[in-house]
Amino acid sequence: MTTEKQIDFNLLEANSICGLTDQEIDQIAGFQEFDLIDPEIDLMLNDCCSSLSKSDANSKSENIVTTIQANCRFQQMVSDADIENRKLASVPKGTQLRNKWALNVFNEWKLWRNINITFDLSKWEEQDLVQWLPKFIHEVRKKDGTLFPNNSLYSIIAGLQNHINTNNSDKPKVNFFSDVKYRKITESLDTAMKISSKEGVGIHKKQAQVITLEEETELWEKGQLGSDTPKQIINTLFYYNGLHFAVRGGDEHRNLKMEQFHIESNTGGLRKLVYKENVTKTFSGGLKHRRIEANVKEHHENITCPEKCHVRIYEKYLSMRPPNSDHSFYLKPLTNGFSGKMVLGINTLKTMLKNMFKEAGMACSGKTNHSLKATCATRLFNSGVDEQIIMTKTGHRTVQGVRSYKRISHEQMEQASVLIDGRSIQQSKNESAQVIFNINAQNVTINNSSK
Repeated sequence: MTTEKQIDFNLLEANSICGLTDQEIDQIAGFQEFDLIDPEIDLMLNDCCSSLSKSDANSKSENIVTTIQANCRFQQMVSDADIENRKLASVPKGTQLRNKWALNVFNEWKLWRNINITFDLSKWEEQDLVQWLPKFIHEVRKKDGTLFPNNSLYSIIAGLQNHINTNNSDKPKVNFFSDVKYRKITESLDTAMKISSKEGVGIHKKQAQVITLEEETELWEKGQLGSDTPKQIINTLFYYNGLHFAVRGGDEHRNLKMEQFHIESNTGGLRKLVYKENVTKTFSGGLKHRRIEANVKEHHENITCPEKCHVRIYEKYLSMRPPNSDHSFYLKPLTNGFSGKMVLGINTLKTMLKNMFKEAGMACSGKTNHSLKATCATRLFNSGVDEQIIMTKTGHRTVQGVRSYKRISHEQMEQASVLIDGRSIQQSKNESAQVIFNINAQNVTINNSSK
């Protein structure tokens, strides 16, 4: 027979004293069912209670009102509307935009249908979803009348699902992709995606292009990267934060704070820049991520080429920041320094890498902020680095995730062709050298004849 005990949730705050584990905290908080008669748990709770003196327990109830008024432990009261607004604000901006786009497409389709559709996503019923969404999936088109690529069509349905779940807190969440009740929706989506693929729409996935070492060197030579001017410093820190710490989109860069970075020295005396991740696309810090620790990444000092050292350029930037400046990482560069209050906006940060290539007069097709993360993964992959280490650098939590960022180099594809043909790599190199020699010789002949 289970004996009920009155549990004081103040014990949760004392877990560092009594040594409660995360699992035991979950149990006390009601995340898991457990029998309070369990001797081990019972003893742990008794030990925790004994750590609080009787005098403290007696005075707590008498002084609780005074304590609440005297400190800032509790913030202002919140309304139901405040709670709803905070929930909506916790949704990543990219997801919000996708949901809004999906909803706009759906509403335009309803107008195009020009019939009395009482179906409202904010007041949905199961039969409405099953009746109308399959029709929407097969009838929806882009503004020019062409089919949506597979990923776009999938994103629309996922966006509608997110909108429904976000804005209908009084109803159970829906899952079009796993719940058998919505099989008709899933089958319609699968069919529509196959039709798009058969038409050749969206088969080839667009990916951020990797930055070669030659391109990186050119960015340095053309003054886009460097440490001589404030703009060069900001450009280089942006470039290195993406390459070394896998910071991606403009919003992630915009949310960076100076408190997330510091310099340490390892046992050998070599310094390193340490970056502590906050909230990102893959780490929201909510219930699902309670047992996941935020990534901590580091990049060591480049003593071979100190003028290109991430640690030293960060240190120089630190010395140039005005006192009491904004805590945001990217201050706006001025002619002789940095603004203490003005920071780089999200729109500037979103196109930062592409603009570097444009200003250097270099081809920028396929170059996005994601290129830096892809470059990090690809360079390590091509050098034979273990996937676990690559995941540590890129911040991926699964092998499948990190593999999606790898890019096969032209050299690797050439070597694969050589091996399939039964030739040796050295033989292929000799053949390539002979081809280059013949081309050069032909050019020399053409040039001499033209004279």
